[in-house]
Amino acid sequence: MEIYAQTDLGKVRTVNQDCYDFCIVNKYLAWALVCDGMGGASFGEIASNIAKETIKNEFEDFLSFCETQNCTNEKIKETILKAIAKANENIFNKAMEENLGNMGTTVVVGVVFKNTLHIAHVGDSRAYIVSSGEIKQLTNDHSFVQEMVKSGKITPKEAKFSSQKNIITRALGIESDVSIDYENFSLKEKDKVFLCTDGLTNYIDG
Repeated sequence: MEIYAQTDLGKVRTVNQDCYDFCIVNKYLAWALVCDGMGGASFGEIASNIAKETIKNEFEDFLSFCETQNCTNEKIKETILKAIAKANENIFNKAMEENLGNMGTTVVVGVVFKNTLHIAHVGDSRAYIVSSGEIKQLTNDHSFVQEMVKSGKITPKEAKFSSQKNIITRALGIESDVSIDYENFSLKEKDKVFLCTDGLTNYIDG
């Protein structure tokens, strides 16, 4: 497996609130995550980095188990959900303790184990799979416009250009508990998995 990653400040903001991390553990196991912080001043940057470090630490604790004993997909799922829930708790507590307002972050996590892809996310950062020359979105945004699309009030094309497209309905750190979406998928040889923030998807077609 190979992993490539890049983030860019862009031309508008002075602080990059996005962050990522990844690790290729062995030829059977790899993980990656992307976070997009939200909140005034630099609070979004704080939230996204807390999420990144928390999930990374939780994964590293589990990966020592994976290297010494047989991993299972159920154990990987359990670890992902536990790590994201812990990140939510840490961000929420930090905001309460230091009066950092409603800081929060999206997160999308991908773990590949053998031929299984585990995806979990909160917010509107997305996961895609590129397979046999076709690209498919694997996640559904937790956003106001996505709710309107689901209810049939607007079309996906209208959602893309809506002035309300940046309003998300779920994020890490906003409340003491968070609902996490999780799915797993079968992978074929040469499939590619793509994780990104809305900083990219807002500027591409499709």
